[in-house]
Amino acid sequence: MSSRVALPVLMWSISAAGAEEPPVAEPVIELDVVTVTATKTERSAFEVPASVSIIGPERIESEQPQSIGDLLEELPNVDLVSGPRRIGETANIRGFDEERIVTTIDGARQNFNIGHQGRFFIEPDLLKQVEVYRGANSALYGSGAIGGVIALTTKDASDFLDPGESFGARLKSGFQDVNDEWLGSLAAYGRIGEDVEYLGNVTYRDSSDLTLGNGDTLEDSAEESVSGLGKLTWRPAEHHRLSASIDIFDTQGDFPANPQSLDSPINEVADTDIERNTYTVGYRYDDPKNPWAQVDLVAYRTELAEELDRESSNETTTDFDTTGFDLRNTTRWDLAYLSQAFTYGVEYYHDQQEATLNGAPRSSFPDADDDIYGFYLEDEITLAKRLSVIPGFRYDHYSLDAGTRGESTASEVSPKVGLLFRTTDWLTIWGSYAEASHCPAGRGAHGRGAQA
Repeated sequence: MSSRVALPVLMWSISAAGAEEPPVAEPVIELDVVTVTATKTERSAFEVPASVSIIGPERIESEQPQSIGDLLEELPNVDLVSGPRRIGETANIRGFDEERIVTTIDGARQNFNIGHQGRFFIEPDLLKQVEVYRGANSALYGSGAIGGVIALTTKDASDFLDPGESFGARLKSGFQDVNDEWLGSLAAYGRIGEDVEYLGNVTYRDSSDLTLGNGDTLEDSAEESVSGLGKLTWRPAEHHRLSASIDIFDTQGDFPANPQSLDSPINEVADTDIERNTYTVGYRYDDPKNPWAQVDLVAYRTELAEELDRESSNETTTDFDTTGFDLRNTTRWDLAYLSQAFTYGVEYYHDQQEATLNGAPRSSFPDADDDIYGFYLEDEITLAKRLSVIPGFRYDHYSLDAGTRGESTASEVSPKVGLLFRTTDWLTIWGSYAEASHCPAGRGAHGRGAQA
């Protein structure tokens, strides 16, 4: 049996409140768990006709996960199918995995699909929330959302600061003996006045080979990783919020070229270096007195670079970049027995991949790029606070240029409809139907799904 031993977490914060009297404690109000992934609006997870799991900050802090797999492995209909190496972790939702699941970090798509490498190059200690939507949802997320959506949200400065504090710092250290891994993390965060917040965090992990449950050692599983998160939030006016962030992750080690399997003559051990950088800029306008406009915008760029130096002296490089934005608005109507939240938006993203083998173009991973334009509509209709009907659809246009392999274009329409009836305060009956697709054209897939 393998085991883990963790050192205590050391934390301190410095308050700018001085000798002022502490604020009077207000009564604690327990709120429903809120999902954004299901409808792209904030809605109680118990009032959406979909199968959604939300892992919040309390559970993340209590579990002290060493990888995303530690958080996902206990969710229903979600399996980790990639072996114990963190570098190879992929999730499977109801039989779908890899590019048939949309993964995002703070709204930024993580579209890369590089051989048998993993999909979760992020430090779990930086996460505030993980949402998993099970089932087709191309009506909102377009290409790839056949099996579902995994949305990762990183922490903000306000997640560390108590009311009245303007600055704080956290030092964290830990050890686990399953792979003799040491963890060190340093964060600094604060507020400048009432309108500006900032956060900076650096985490370092250094581990040896893993010890498996039967006592054997998994060779070529040691790794060293460095991650960082920087966030800046500014509220230039009431109800307006601007944000910018940079999230970086770099891992190195000697792994089989396919880290999901054991090394072999056709799966050589390679000196591996993988770096993932995600940059995001966001804007939100939300005035409770203005039901016509609740605007959300996220623009992003995700860069993934992989270098493999194999024992046979074959050197490969792979670069996969995604640049895009998602802009949407929600308009609300509230009548005596009828309420509606009408959301409409436009999304665009561009993928570009380049690869080399010993400095020359690699035919197995050709240079290529694609452009995806999408427009979506959704209407959340609630009658008498008991019956909800949520229809929606999305139109996508795809354009792929694969160099010597040719060009292709295609269009897809992805409809969905959900029905939910809240019979009592503790019993809800729901069902849904949705169609989903995966492109670029020429190597796409299409599927339909119903849930209840």
